[in-house]
Amino acid sequence: MKKGQLTVFMIAGILLLMILGISLLLMTKIASQSSRQDTDINDYVVSCLKLTADEGLDRLGRNGGLIAPQGRYENQTFGRAYYWIKNRGATYPSIEDGMLGLAGYVQDNIVSCLDNFSGSINIGEPSVRCQATAKSVVVRMKLPVSIVTDESAVKRSDFEVILPVMYAKAHSLGEEIVSSRIRHPLDFDLDVLSSAELPVHILTYKEHHVIVITDKNSRVDSRAFRLIFAIERQKD
Repeated sequence: MKKGQLTVFMIAGILLLMILGISLLLMTKIASQSSRQDTDINDYVVSCLKLTADEGLDRLGRNGGLIAPQGRYENQTFGRAYYWIKNRGATYPSIEDGMLGLAGYVQDNIVSCLDNFSGSINIGEPSVRCQATAKSVVVRMKLPVSIVTDESAVKRSDFEVILPVMYAKAHSLGEEIVSSRIRHPLDFDLDVLSSAELPVHILTYKEHHVIVITDKNSRVDSRAFRLIFAIERQKD
């Protein structure tokens, strides 16, 4: 092989190595950028989901298991204490009603939180499901989110937060209190109150009692979760 040909091959080899090196560097940079964007999107959406779910769960507790109660409630120090007993009958919403209301609240309010994201993102329509387990409330959301740039595209759709709030237990305790009160309209069952896992406070007013069940180990909207509802008083 002539010296000139060898030189050409060496130059071609060096150029090829340079091209491969630059390509690898660009691919690594793009992959790193995509990974960082994916993490940023996930963290931001999850933080918004938790913030919105916290607000909704706090409202759910203050309104007696409903996001926006209509009708039978009283304005008290704690807000709207929805009647769980009215005209000697049980009127409380189910746990499922509360979870549906919470899901609707998150769906209606999550996008306004996401609008504050510093990057340019495309957001689809959210779909939210909530479930109350023994010791928590699980919020799952399907939300098409994407960032598309000249160099990369990042897409996510499934997000979840777990709120350590014993909503189901608080609600079940409230049901026990209501059932006992309907059986004995003039008294509260001390056995139910003394054996309760969550503390219960009873505030007495002229026409009704307000029941406050607190999960002291939880934090929603920066304070302990409270389920608050009213019971119509029966005269002696």
